[in-house]
Amino acid sequence: MTGRARVVIAIPTYNGARFLRAALHCALNQTYRDIEILVVDDCSSDETSDVASSFAPRVIAYENEIHRGIGGNWNRCVELSKGAAYLLIAHQDDLMSATLVERAVELLEREPAAGFAMAPVEQIDEKGRVIEARESAEGDFVRPGAEYFERLMEGSMPMWGPVAGVVRRALYDQAGVFDETYSYAVDLQMHFRMLLQADAGFLAEPRYQWRRHENQATSRHNKGQRYEEVIRAKLEGVKLAERSGGFDPPALARLRRAAARDCCKAARRYALADAGYARRHLRHAWSLCHGSLLKNDFLAGSLRMIWTGLFGPTAAGRARFERTGI
Repeated sequence: MTGRARVVIAIPTYNGARFLRAALHCALNQTYRDIEILVVDDCSSDETSDVASSFAPRVIAYENEIHRGIGGNWNRCVELSKGAAYLLIAHQDDLMSATLVERAVELLEREPAAGFAMAPVEQIDEKGRVIEARESAEGDFVRPGAEYFERLMEGSMPMWGPVAGVVRRALYDQAGVFDETYSYAVDLQMHFRMLLQADAGFLAEPRYQWRRHENQATSRHNKGQRYEEVIRAKLEGVKLAERSGGFDPPALARLRRAAARDCCKAARRYALADAGYARRHLRHAWSLCHGSLLKNDFLAGSLRMIWTGLFGPTAAGRARFERTGI
């Protein structure tokens, strides 16, 4: 690790000039000083490169030779951070408190079983005003990887994870690269893999702010697509858990039921938009839990799928599938 800062903050960016300057100021203002800051530009067509270059030499700017997409650009950040002890991949339009890295490193140094440390994430608008606050816990804490894995499987897409958290750089070598076939749930899928290798650390106070605006990457996916990617990540998560040997039979049964419930909900919600979409998810649900799912969402999804197959999608169903609200 000779000649390398202990922590690398990497900001992967694509047409992010509007908010990049604020993100870089947050990185430069960290109270933890042994930091190297990178901007990895994925062939932007706006002024992103100029903004990043204006912070030289305090910020090192890279530009990909070809457009690699979200997962590919995150993987480039991992590549460029080789030799560091910790890596924080931060979004181009988000903000972080000045003490985020310092507090995360303190927790990780104190808790060697934790592979990464995350802080509660608040939502802010385009002008930086808080629109969804988070309460503080009583203190920093660590959750066993298998326990948090199961909580992720039970919940929706988390607002915190390996991206926006401080991660031991060696954990990426263990868990592997981001799956570039994903365009929305790429961080969730990595989250599952990391939790099979390490425990998860949590900081007590909100120290990261996620900015909501109409041009962010999240808003480029409609609701049906986002739901499908989350389910895909969870189905892969079940397979990973089964192969890991780290879950007993009751835990594996709970994971399968959680994934099956999401499949049934997706079928019910979007069957009136696309019968094939519903059919895929009902098959997944059936393969996970079989006849125990013949109720509620499974039956509703089945009936709506049949209706759509006979009469075609409804306008309301298509509108629900296409809606892009975050």
